[in-house]
Amino acid sequence: MHLVTRCDRETEQFLRSGILSAFPGDAIVGEEYPATPPGGTGCVWYLDPIDGTTNFVSQHRNYAVSVGCYQDGVPAFGLVLDVERGALYSARHGGGALRDETPIHVSHCGVLRDALLTGRSAHLFAGAPPARGACRACRSCPRGAQHGVCGTGAVRRGRG
Repeated sequence: MHLVTRCDRETEQFLRSGILSAFPGDAIVGEEYPATPPGGTGCVWYLDPIDGTTNFVSQHRNYAVSVGCYQDGVPAFGLVLDVERGALYSARHGGGALRDETPIHVSHCGVLRDALLTGRSAHLFAGAPPARGACRACRSCPRGAQHGVCGTGAVRRGRG
């Protein structure tokens, strides 16, 4: 099920309008509306107007507005606005990450069994084998099958 609210649509329209006003030749791929065609700049914006719509609807917390931008197929930067906490997370390719103006860093956890694995609809995978395409490490992880996702890539990226 793909839950969509009026706020999802309005937020995406707001973002699209601002981006296309400032960068009319860029392409936009969003969750709620068809992609705009590329205009030759090589720049593509990816929008998730309310990342965590179920949380937004049910508890009014733990959701964000997510924006990513690729230039010529390479990630350029990403932004995540934690609306309820008023925190803006940003990262740019090769430039590190910030929470507001403060540099942030990933965990130094290098052991999968010590990592916290999370994912969408984890309850659907309880007791099931890992999701199709899951890595070998998750098959041996006691929590991997319960979560139905593989966090090894995130852990490896976190180790640098």
